[in-house]
Amino acid sequence: MSTQKQNLQLTCIITGKSRFTNTAYLEKKAQAAGSAEQFIENYVSRSAAKLLRQGLTVQQVRAQLEVQDTVPEVSDERAKEALAINGTRVRTKQPEPAMA
Repeated sequence: MSTQKQNLQLTCIITGKSRFTNTAYLEKKAQAAGSAEQFIENYVSRSAAKLLRQGLTVQQVRAQLEVQDTVPEVSDERAKEALAINGTRVRTKQPEPAMA
């Protein structure tokens, strides 16, 4: 069995665009999503997720991002489920340093 590093690719279900990822990122997302397969099947790119969170429909997002007609249809309900699986990027605000 080969131990060579495989190229991991994520494809957005909204835009159809793919990007490479690494094992550490995928493992981190898999913990939140339940499994790596679950995350991969429901991957939404950052640009598409941002627009969906603003309340746009899948069709509006695709129009704004100029998505090809060849990308398979996705219902708005499925997009909402995918967003939940993708999670949100929560940034914790660092406390301001105290002035001495």
